[in-house]
Amino acid sequence: MPGSLDVLKDCIIFVDVRTEEGEDAAALFVDMLRGLGARASIGPGKSCTHLVYKAGLPSTISKYKLLPEPRPLPVSIGWVVECVEKRAHVDETRFLVNLNEIGVAGGIQVCTLGLSVTMRLTISALGKASTLHATQADENTNIGTVG
Repeated sequence: MPGSLDVLKDCIIFVDVRTEEGEDAAALFVDMLRGLGARASIGPGKSCTHLVYKAGLPSTISKYKLLPEPRPLPVSIGWVVECVEKRAHVDETRFLVNLNEIGVAGGIQVCTLGLSVTMRLTISALGKASTLHATQADENTNIGTVG
């Protein structure tokens, strides 16, 4: 690509960026990354070095969590912007995204006394009764009935 840099030539990056409305906005960031020499990946695989994530799909988080260590570095769009502005591979530390704090499959992630608990509200087919479940360390515990 004429006029491109190669500061990210060793990076293979998957981009999952969505607008507030849920529309795919990855193309802009992929173009910026390619302009710096990075290669784009079609998914968050074990060959990836980075995962640029903002309001992405739950399946991206699920696939990421299933990857063996070392996993790609999950970074925000701010990292891409700063790399472009500085025309350099900037340190990712300030831009890391904690994908473990993002709920998957419609769950609500809360942190209580240092314990991460995912809660899911399930409603019966008749809509008359609903139950709140908490999941911690892969143990399902019924913590009460709502309504």
